[in-house]
Amino acid sequence: MSCESGPARFDTMKTSKLPNRGRAIFLTHKNVSQSPRVLNQISWLIELGWTVDTVGLDPRNAEIDGVVKHFTIQGPSAIRRYWTYISKSFSGRYEELFGKPITEAFKNQLRSYDLLIIHDLTPIPFVSRWLGISGLKPKIILDFHENHLSNLGRNFLEQIVFDGFRDWLVAQSKDLVRERRQDLILFSPSVQTATAYAKEFDVPTEVLFNVGSFMELSDFPTNDARIKLVHHGMAASYRGQESLIVALKRLPPRFVLTFILVGSNWRLIWLRALARLLGVSKKVIFESPVPAGDLPKVLNHHDIAVMLLPPVTENQLDALPGKFFDAIQARLAVVTGPNPSMKEIVLEHHSGIVLKSWSAYDLASSLAHLTHIDIQKMKNNQNGVAKLYNAESNRSRFIQTMRAKGWLE
Repeated sequence: MSCESGPARFDTMKTSKLPNRGRAIFLTHKNVSQSPRVLNQISWLIELGWTVDTVGLDPRNAEIDGVVKHFTIQGPSAIRRYWTYISKSFSGRYEELFGKPITEAFKNQLRSYDLLIIHDLTPIPFVSRWLGISGLKPKIILDFHENHLSNLGRNFLEQIVFDGFRDWLVAQSKDLVRERRQDLILFSPSVQTATAYAKEFDVPTEVLFNVGSFMELSDFPTNDARIKLVHHGMAASYRGQESLIVALKRLPPRFVLTFILVGSNWRLIWLRALARLLGVSKKVIFESPVPAGDLPKVLNHHDIAVMLLPPVTENQLDALPGKFFDAIQARLAVVTGPNPSMKEIVLEHHSGIVLKSWSAYDLASSLAHLTHIDIQKMKNNQNGVAKLYNAESNRSRFIQTMRAKGWLE
């Protein structure tokens, strides 16, 4: 299960009345069925009259809503993958880990597609090589889910292993954009990342936020005697989860904290142990993950969503994650560190608090003085924000961008 916002679904009765615009294929080195961003775009293209296939990590018999055919990428084992990272050049590493598996997945099928939708960097060298050989010129959509121009490694070892390879993939992407800019659209998930790509790639870059569908929810009444904090998403050491527990130790008894996390059981065991060690285990609740589309409804019964993304990498500093928009649809007040993209939205709409740092001390100090009236005002303001940031708004932007290119005439 995923803690990201869920995808929109399409009406097959409506699609049967649309013109056949051609064949489109999505290429990603992820599970298509677990990526709301990809699934939403699939539904939008089908609604516009495209026939859609996919390439991804899902099993061969995967049933993906609306997709005619799915091609499965079967990569090497973990041991072989790690050895390849250590022993091969960048091009050799790519060929072993991605090039061969993608080629084996669907052979010469690319020749039959009018539109290629490439998610993130991994499929790009394969596509570039194929275009050079075939001489064909399909339309291309590039969708970069994060800022690949910044460092990915969270420590020195990761930087050595991953960042050079990432730079090589970025260079391949620049070549593709330069050669195909007239028939290419580039998307990214925030204004900051779009600005960075537009400057680096010298091509207009449009924003598609990591948002789910709009939900008609009311802000849940806040009880001043029990302020309910919530943190959801991936269980990971670089997401400030320890700081939440430490801050809870400093906060008045009326504050309680709920975690809704996916990921390592060892990570969950450690967080429970930390809560016991600090004497706040009775105030920390661990709930099971829920399906992506149900998250806003589950979160709605809380008061404040806390998301601390300390800048362990430049990419995390620029983050504007799906869980931020989950909280908006849930009509929760939001507390975040000074990450620019989240900070801008929170301050503009007075829908939460932006901390001076990512520390437990700043978190506790900022929360301690809040009254239920303060929190309720922030939650009320999220009603307007939820109407601005949703999959339906993304769909309009996606279609307008294609229309501006002349692709929907």
